[in-house]
Amino acid sequence: MTNIFEKIVNDLNLEQKDVVESEDNLYVNACPGSGKTRVLTRKIAYQAIKHDGSLKRIIAITYTNRAAEEIKERLSLLSIDDDINIWVGTIHQFCLEFIIYPFKMNLSRVSKGFTIIDDYTQRAYVSQINNMLNLNLKTYELNKIDLSLSHDFKINEVQYTQVSEMYHTMLEKNKEIDFDMILLVAYKILTVNSNVARNIASNIRAIYVDEFQDTRELQYNVIAKLLQNNPQIQSMFVGDIDQAIYGSLDGIAKSVEELEMLTSHTFQSKTLHGCYRSNQRLVDFYSNFQSCPYEIESRGNNKNDRGFISYDCKVTKEDLPNIIKNIIKEKIESGIHEKDICVLAPQHYPLFSLGEYLKKELPYCNFDAINISPIKVNNHSLFFKLAILYFTESGEKVRRRKLIANDILIILKNEFGIEVKDYFIDLDLLQLINSVKRMYSGDDNGVDLYKFVTKHIFVNLNIDEKNYPSIFY
Repeated sequence: MTNIFEKIVNDLNLEQKDVVESEDNLYVNACPGSGKTRVLTRKIAYQAIKHDGSLKRIIAITYTNRAAEEIKERLSLLSIDDDINIWVGTIHQFCLEFIIYPFKMNLSRVSKGFTIIDDYTQRAYVSQINNMLNLNLKTYELNKIDLSLSHDFKINEVQYTQVSEMYHTMLEKNKEIDFDMILLVAYKILTVNSNVARNIASNIRAIYVDEFQDTRELQYNVIAKLLQNNPQIQSMFVGDIDQAIYGSLDGIAKSVEELEMLTSHTFQSKTLHGCYRSNQRLVDFYSNFQSCPYEIESRGNNKNDRGFISYDCKVTKEDLPNIIKNIIKEKIESGIHEKDICVLAPQHYPLFSLGEYLKKELPYCNFDAINISPIKVNNHSLFFKLAILYFTESGEKVRRRKLIANDILIILKNEFGIEVKDYFIDLDLLQLINSVKRMYSGDDNGVDLYKFVTKHIFVNLNIDEKNYPSIFY
């Protein structure tokens, strides 16, 4: 057993090793490129091996689905099986799987079933309300309307209160909730029945929160409810206040004192000073902007490289799409893969026309962008999860495919009320998808393949529009 632990920590520096081996509750400042994901992965592995055979769960909350997938892949490379006592995912996934699905009967808003709408449907509803009320608001004005609810399910919007009221009336009538309501519903369930929080918390060994600086107040509150109900849960919050980039989405970088007050846990503060990503010149430049200064040292092979820092303040708004196109084209021609290129914007709406322009100008690029991809990336969506299984190779990453297939069966049951036979399991769904795909004799049109396979799967599972209209809506 000792050799296994040594294998987990043998390539870590002393700071990283200290975090992994610690049994305290931790508040970890981790500078950019400090190996934070490696440390988080190794700590999960360390605790999983130490408590091998225990059914208590180690929970790792990540900010994005991509971060969760990366941790799962790294655990797999360490030969750590995450099927039994490890769970990794976003806070929204955690709320659905651990709180809402099993305990929805405690809250009338979702007790009789619900489906989760995506932002496409949300925009369609708000646009419809805009027309019904003859407001004639522009898209950017509609995007500014606050559709969130208070902790008591009250309307938060001030200027266009009626829009938010009608929106939530539509959701309730259709037995729907939106993405933001997942957290609120979970929090309300934990609040209205204290036994739920105790029940969930009693089955958790550890909760590790990644990128705590981008965590919203409601997320903190959900996690705090569980920590308060089980002081034995080992907790760790990892992040960097200076990397907080989601303040506009209500991300809050809580101090260690604030966390202690909220969770009733006592935390040890630790810092990862080493940066393995950037050269020292860039590290020194970054240090000028730290709000909570601490020494950062470049420790990568490129630490002595000069690199370059440049600015371009002369590009006009009209020229920007063409400039971006040329940059993407140049990078691809230099050997950079398209999946490693990201275009960011402060809000969604500028990306609509830009995405369409880039698709037209660079038709050989496989863009995944708003209004371009037929299926929006949404890890809570049944149809997105089906697309993953349709368009990825069978026989590869089988364990991951089984988990996705199992998620699909859970969504069918919990969101659409479809009673899949108990003997029909994840492997059966994978085999069904593979066999239906072999039946397809059309061309390479992915949309047609998707429709063909989905239709046959629904028929096989006795899902029809008459009995289950919500899934066809």
